[in-house]
Amino acid sequence: MVSFFDPLPEEPPQPPAPRPRRMPPWLGPPEDMLPGVVALELPLVRTDQQVMWIAAAEAYPEGITFSVLMCGRRPAREGVESGSGTWRFGVQFSDGRKATVHGVGMLSRGGAVSSVGGGVAVAAGHSQSPPDRLVLRARGGGGTRSAWRQQYWLWPLPPAGDVLFACEWPDLQIDFSTATISADPILKAASRARPMWRGQEPLA
Repeated sequence: MVSFFDPLPEEPPQPPAPRPRRMPPWLGPPEDMLPGVVALELPLVRTDQQVMWIAAAEAYPEGITFSVLMCGRRPAREGVESGSGTWRFGVQFSDGRKATVHGVGMLSRGGAVSSVGGGVAVAAGHSQSPPDRLVLRARGGGGTRSAWRQQYWLWPLPPAGDVLFACEWPDLQIDFSTATISADPILKAASRARPMWRGQEPLA
């Protein structure tokens, strides 16, 4: 029986799949690396009503991710996630470079602070050119009005010396507070980062 339909045309050859490209390192951690993990156990704030705590960091060759756990004995009121009296958080390296962010969750934004001999640092946008300053980016977060975990990406790795973390939250009566750790365990953890896949070719 002769088919009513004409033969289908041959499919054109498919172009080769583009090689996966790596996200610029100042925008976030690499997707093809397993980080070295280091316990920090760093209390930023500890009162009878509020606790702000950094438990650990995941270190990569070009930066670190970490989360700030924010806990209150009572649920926070509406509106403290943003505005002039909201959560403010920053990091300063031993060479004077520093960066800050303010707000919580989807309302987190970068802020500018003058540094000691190092220029101004803000949360980076999506530029393809490496910033000439420290980058601190708020990433995922979640929780309740009594306990919230906010993740950050810090680029690049700190130099040797101390790393200072600073925070305040005027709307929750949390005064300016700082905590300091040595960069050494972070740098050692970064040296333990490794490719995610066996036989993996690095992303371009």
